[in-house]
Amino acid sequence: MQHPLVVNALSESLRAQGKDGASLSVQRVMLMAEPPSIDANEMAEKGYVNQAATRARRAHLVDQLFHPEPAVHVACVR
Repeated sequence: MQHPLVVNALSESLRAQGKDGASLSVQRVMLMAEPPSIDANEMAEKGYVNQAATRARRAHLVDQLFHPEPAVHVACVR
C-alpha cells in the first residue's frame, strides 16, 4: 500500500485527470491496508460504507490525508 512505485503510479493517474477544477477532481489518494470492517460498523449489511463510522475509526488516516505536507505514502497531484 505504501510502495513508492504504487504511490507514484497513483500520483501520475491523478495528474492525468481532467482539469475541471478542484471541486470536481481528486487531489490526494491513500490506500488502506485494512478494508472497511462490518464488525466495526464501517460497512452496512448491504455493502454500503458507513462514512461517519469509518472517518471516526480511521481519524489518524484522515489526518494524514489532509495534512499540509502529505507523507510519502499519500499520492498527490502536486
